[in-house]
Amino acid sequence: MGASLADLEEAFKARAAHLRPCVDIQRLIPDEISECTGVHLRKSDKIDAEDNEYHGTTSDDLRHIMAALKSEVSSLIARGKSRFFVCSEDMAWKREFEGWLLGAGGVSIRLGAADAVASSRAGFDAILDFFALSQCERILQGIGYSTFSMAASLVHDVPLTNFSRKRSTQPSYFLNWWLPLLRHGSVILQGHRQACDRAILDIRVQN
Repeated sequence: MGASLADLEEAFKARAAHLRPCVDIQRLIPDEISECTGVHLRKSDKIDAEDNEYHGTTSDDLRHIMAALKSEVSSLIARGKSRFFVCSEDMAWKREFEGWLLGAGGVSIRLGAADAVASSRAGFDAILDFFALSQCERILQGIGYSTFSMAASLVHDVPLTNFSRKRSTQPSYFLNWWLPLLRHGSVILQGHRQACDRAILDIRVQN
């Protein structure tokens, strides 16, 4: 718990260097993902009251973040970077942003469709988004802070941009919860375990 963010980043990178998605995940990620800008949108538990120590992204904060995000996206499109991969746990929020993106001249690429057996595995959709983000050229966070996209950026050292006006108290603490994913296929979140089926991960251990 006394580790710095830099310490946790290095620990994560050391383990993540051996982490690869299984074939069922990788085959759904198009080759052109490496030419895309990843956009991670997040609402749900991240939009909370001002006094929430960790998820203190208010509606006003979110308006600022989204305005800055859209400005950056518009700038990228103007420079010929028009391909984006958008992911979110909130499908309505994702569709709304993709509608704006299309109107701004951008293209939202789609991942492949998983078969019923694959998609029924615990954590499949989240892990698919995670590895797709990790293979993008760059990641933009559409929320105050999120360890999901932070961890994805560390897997392949993908540049990450955050647009929050205030400094977060949470990254160095919460990033530690992602380390068990690399050991046991699970994430420890506020007293409960969010499991991922080991079949969707491929841990490659060096000799």
